[in-house]
Amino acid sequence: MKPDSPSKTHSELPACRHEDRLKSLLDLSALNHTDMDPSRIRKAFLYLEHHTPAAKEDPYPAGIEDALETAKILAELNADEDTIIAALIENLTMQGYRTDDHIREQFGDETARLVRNVARTSQIRFKKRIEEQAENFRKMILSMAQDLRVVLLNLAKRLQLMRNIHGFDAAVQCDIAQESLDIYAPLANRLGIARVKSEMEDLCLEVLHPSIYKELEERVPQNRKERSAYIEKVIDMVKKEMAAQGIPGVVEGRPKHFYSIYQKILKRGLSFDELFDLTALRIITDTSSRCYAILGMIHSLWKPIPGRFKDYIGVPKSNMYQSLHTTVMGPDGQKVEFQIRTQEMHWIAETGIAAHWKYKEGIKTSLSTEQKFAWLRQLLEWQQELKSPREFMESVKTDLFEESVYVFTPTGDIKELPSGSTPLDFAYSIHSDIGNRCTGAKVNNRMVPLKTALKTGDTVSILTSKNQAPSKDWLKIVKTTKARNRISHFLTEEEQKRSHDLGREILEREARKHGLTLSKILKSGEIQAAASDFGFSHWDKMITAVGFGKISAKQVLNRFLPQEGLEPIPVKPRKAGKMLIDGIKVHGIGDILIHFSKCCNPVPGDEIIGFITRGSGVSIHRMNCSNVGGGAVHSDRIVEVEWEIKEERIHPVRISVLTTNRPGILANISARISSENINISAADIRTQKDGRSLCIFELEIRNRQDLDRIMHAISQIKEVIDVKRLTGS
Repeated sequence: MKPDSPSKTHSELPACRHEDRLKSLLDLSALNHTDMDPSRIRKAFLYLEHHTPAAKEDPYPAGIEDALETAKILAELNADEDTIIAALIENLTMQGYRTDDHIREQFGDETARLVRNVARTSQIRFKKRIEEQAENFRKMILSMAQDLRVVLLNLAKRLQLMRNIHGFDAAVQCDIAQESLDIYAPLANRLGIARVKSEMEDLCLEVLHPSIYKELEERVPQNRKERSAYIEKVIDMVKKEMAAQGIPGVVEGRPKHFYSIYQKILKRGLSFDELFDLTALRIITDTSSRCYAILGMIHSLWKPIPGRFKDYIGVPKSNMYQSLHTTVMGPDGQKVEFQIRTQEMHWIAETGIAAHWKYKEGIKTSLSTEQKFAWLRQLLEWQQELKSPREFMESVKTDLFEESVYVFTPTGDIKELPSGSTPLDFAYSIHSDIGNRCTGAKVNNRMVPLKTALKTGDTVSILTSKNQAPSKDWLKIVKTTKARNRISHFLTEEEQKRSHDLGREILEREARKHGLTLSKILKSGEIQAAASDFGFSHWDKMITAVGFGKISAKQVLNRFLPQEGLEPIPVKPRKAGKMLIDGIKVHGIGDILIHFSKCCNPVPGDEIIGFITRGSGVSIHRMNCSNVGGGAVHSDRIVEVEWEIKEERIHPVRISVLTTNRPGILANISARISSENINISAADIRTQKDGRSLCIFELEIRNRQDLDRIMHAISQIKEVIDVKRLTGS
């Protein structure tokens, strides 16, 4: 809503001190919006001048300069007048010079709402932690869902910041540039705003890789000059052929941006000279049908290079980009790359979402427009589902900002997926149940492995079975966040169910040894109290923990046995170096700080040796530890030590278990360890290239006998190939 009677009219404001600068903004605004009200923009600029404190001392302070340049960026992007006005005055509220109510009174509800939303999402914090970056981006997403002009304002502000980045110290420059490259430039690309994306990437490259930027800055203009005759030759040939066939259009050279060149050099492994051998041209005509006619004409003139044709008119990108791309072997055997599009497609390619201002708060859109912003709905889902800030930002960078492939369902529907996605990603993009039950896939009617990378244009069919279930190996195959989350959720639920069943079985077996039954224990009023003592909100979770091996059955049953039958709950060792360890006797030295080394983790029963450290007392090592044996240290710092056990203590030790890869193997090994009354403090499982699994456990044991017993017990499991004690922490 625009105010009908502002408290201060335009004529009451002081005269503009920078009429020429204001005129440049008004001229840009009028180019794209014939119904633009220049008086409101003039009023906003005068308002900015009047309320900027530094304007009294400085004839043209930086605050006014930045606001004007940001507004000009938006005017070039076809922004409406409320957005341009918000760009001019929003910093006044950020700095506390003007209130939200005052903005509303002067410029109306629409402008005030934009200013308020931008203020919420554009606080610039340098050297920010990942949590802060994720929270700021979450706010921007929520604002985008209500009004996409908010993110456009943020992009314009960030571009202006990058243009003036050399005013900051080097470390801050790198922080701003890296964040701009990671988040803002890809977001501009997603919104289809090529001119903002390209300029921002080039500015980031100049900060982050100055030597590369300087070399490109010198070589690109030189290359253009050297190749100008060839480019003009190709353009002339295309123009003549178009005229002969009666096809209207413009043929022009296509500028190569520095960052784009840099990326192609990295991805394709090309040298500067090899990359510059490629001539890039753009043809703009009036209709889609003529785009295809021009494509056929070019292919009749020169031989197309296989695999280098892309039809983004028939299958537009999710950011609304449309063009035909083809590369041919042109005159003199040199490669020429063409982009063919209509004038409208060109405008959308340059300005993206700015060409669709109907997509804002309070205005309904067509189904086709809604489909173009399906990625925004996906963002909203992620920001609700993914609680970890790091996971959220990684999912944004992987799923949202990477290059996409466009594949077809058997019924002809298009699915957009990140580059490198597999049939499993495709299956989960359709429905979680399709993904979970996937047994195989056909791509273009041919059976393929589930790890196959999909390509644009592929038609994918998924084979399912009600008996199929996800495996941990799938996590190494999938690319998308949705697929990874669904697989992890399924595996977690299944493992918890197995562990719960296993925990009940272990508790039942152990209870019978003491003349108890599990059902009797569960009916007692003390089961919940026991769970609370172990830190569980419900006794059911305690039983699951027994199945996982996190606590032992005997530790639970201690609560229900007479005192003489109790087994003390193991206490985790205190941090080394904080106390004298009474389990060790050092010959010839008394009252000295002692700690166990983490390089070999000695336990009672191991042959040990002492090493006098500098400032940290004596460290205890296994006799065969490589860090103290074989002349690794000065012999005069070696002391004789021995075990002197007065009371049993818990010692950490790590073992590796090599197994065949089978679902549930981790739970089986954990259960075997638990059955031997050994606690597991950490566990990890990795699938190797040969298909076998390597399980790493950190156990809490009392002595070497415990270790030998548990290693022997694990070795008896059918799927276990090898068990080893590990050194190091």
